[in-house]
Amino acid sequence: MKYLATSAAIVLALASTGNAQDASQWAGVYVGLTTASNSGDMTYDPGNDFDLDGNNAGVILGYNFARGPWVFGGEFAYFKGRVQEVGNPNFGYESWSDLKARGGYAFNNVLVYGTLGTTFSTWDEGGSSYDGTGLLYGVGAEYLVTSQVFVGAEYLVRDMKSDWDSNGAELEADVNTISLRVGMKF
Repeated sequence: MKYLATSAAIVLALASTGNAQDASQWAGVYVGLTTASNSGDMTYDPGNDFDLDGNNAGVILGYNFARGPWVFGGEFAYFKGRVQEVGNPNFGYESWSDLKARGGYAFNNVLVYGTLGTTFSTWDEGGSSYDGTGLLYGVGAEYLVTSQVFVGAEYLVRDMKSDWDSNGAELEADVNTISLRVGMKF
């Protein structure tokens, strides 16, 4: 949580130093690719704790609205790859899908934003799969390289839960994700 607070303070400081502008250059549909590094911890009920680590990659699709220097929108992201228990490659997240709202401030060719949404996960345990859901939140920044192409970075925290067995035991995970993104606006 302290990383999120620090990131938010940096984003607000950067936003206040830039010149307010018409953010219409950020409006519209965008698509892109993303790659992510993930770490965190998980707990199997009743209290077996494990560290998580891994990388995944995915696609993003979103839409932004602009009003003055402010940008608001929504995004869908799908990640595929292995985020596994440290020391046990047979247990890990195979994929997750994110639905999130974004709100930010544009100055010059930079957009800084916060995001909040829901994540849907698939946990694989030696061939058995368990679906889960959770809350995600974070911050990000994007830079327009051209009028259509952007690059960016995003920091997300995912708090996920899923049913783990037929006795009602749960699997809980907190995963921190740092993503690099590249995309195109239309």
